[in-house]
Amino acid sequence: MAQYQLVSRQAFAGKFWQRSPDYAFATNDAVCALLAQELPKAVMHMPVAFMAEGEQFVPVALQGLQPGQNAFVAPDGRWLLPYIPAAYRGHPFRVAHADNDQYVLCFDMDSGLLADSGEAFFAEDGSPAPFLNEIAQFLQACEVNRTRTLQQAALLKELGLLAPWPITVKDGEQEKQLAGIYRIDETALNGLPVEQFERLRQCGALVMVYCQLLSMQHLARLGDLLRQQAAVQQQMAASQTAKELDLSFMSSGDTLSFGTF
Repeated sequence: MAQYQLVSRQAFAGKFWQRSPDYAFATNDAVCALLAQELPKAVMHMPVAFMAEGEQFVPVALQGLQPGQNAFVAPDGRWLLPYIPAAYRGHPFRVAHADNDQYVLCFDMDSGLLADSGEAFFAEDGSPAPFLNEIAQFLQACEVNRTRTLQQAALLKELGLLAPWPITVKDGEQEKQLAGIYRIDETALNGLPVEQFERLRQCGALVMVYCQLLSMQHLARLGDLLRQQAAVQQQMAASQTAKELDLSFMSSGDTLSFGTF
């Protein structure tokens, strides 16, 4: 489990961040929460659904069809899609609320990315490194957008536009249906009174609606990637070293900057 510590001069002076393109930390994430602002890019590459988080609903990227699956991370830790969710681009940092209700930047001490060399957190004069401000601004923007995302998803729930997504997967010789996965109910959407449709438009939630519907085409691709991943895992089990594996069918995406949704 992640252990976050406040990034302060006292705690991080003389320490370094080892920036890494390795996304192995997300290997077991079958879903990843998405923000409303990143949906137009995310839905071009991955299926999007809704899941309940307490009494709220949040849009999520479907990355696997079983717990512990993530088809978008290669065995060597590369991210395989052109788009990387904002939740992963902030790793190993996060922001938290301080007592004065201001955001403070924290670092995951269990990430393995705190090192004796790399990018220094603070200069010799005690000033913070430029990348800290860049990351902090990105994560604060994510928090602001998270509030907007929850508001839009809440309106979809209020208007009865979320319905269970009947996805059937194989579990050995048996078939079972995924639980807790929701999609837009097109029948309910088409039957909305004009004034309720206008509420969707004014709230900005129409983008979320159409993005989710558009993304459903990627469900078959997700299944294909999972089958390829299973084949690679079998190959790994039969191989003495990972160097013998043929991973040429897997192409990695471009790494995006912190500030790009």
